[in-house]
Amino acid sequence: MSKVTNPIPDLSVVGASAERSGPVSAQTLVSGYGEPAVMLDMDGGTITVNRHAQRIEHLFESGVNDELARLANVARSGAKVVTATLLFTVDTGQVVFQTTIVPEVLEGQVLFLFHDQTMDHNLREALIESRQRFKDLVEVSTD
Repeated sequence: MSKVTNPIPDLSVVGASAERSGPVSAQTLVSGYGEPAVMLDMDGGTITVNRHAQRIEHLFESGVNDELARLANVARSGAKVVTATLLFTVDTGQVVFQTTIVPEVLEGQVLFLFHDQTMDHNLREALIESRQRFKDLVEVSTD
């Protein structure tokens, strides 16, 4: 049996970005994520968003959405990562996000990572509806 190994790259030699002269900023952390990411200072109320988070930014502008605030508090009090599937209403309709909340990424700040599950959710709902229609059609045709 052959053994396959995947060496962990030495990140210290990846490039100049690996060498930091000071602390990492919230903007630097959220900017590299390919979907909506929000860094929220729970004490000061300031938010930092990446460019993908513009369509959900309103959830944080006039006070944090109640469910997001609850999840952030659960993450902070338990000092653990929390995940949840959440449904939000935005300009274009409703979206479903798999949301990961990471507490204390930077001092007093909570990181929210959103993964859009809207298409999967809609396809699943359409499949369930289609199956039910097919069952109804078979039932009617046997009468």
